[in-house]
Amino acid sequence: MPLTLDAQLQPSPDAIARELPGADGSPEGVILNIATHQYFSLNASGLRIWKIIEHREPLSAAVQDLMSGFDVEPERAEAAVLRLADELSAAELVKPVDDAA
Repeated sequence: MPLTLDAQLQPSPDAIARELPGADGSPEGVILNIATHQYFSLNASGLRIWKIIEHREPLSAAVQDLMSGFDVEPERAEAAVLRLADELSAAELVKPVDDAA
């Protein structure tokens, strides 16, 4: 089932994320799935999306965060958030929020 902007995700227990300074000084990140040994590198906007996921907020909050932090149209922000969330989900780096947790 495709993700929507109402979805709330959380990091997988197998995901380890770190924020690093990029070559130009802007923040970047890397996420490693210790079970599959797959990793993702994140640029500044991807890192902002990841932080929303870590806080278990709806993906719509990531769209708002991108629009406030970057000069981006709503449609582009929505597409970027959903694309990254789908990629992270496929790589088993995120999962839906468990309401019982």
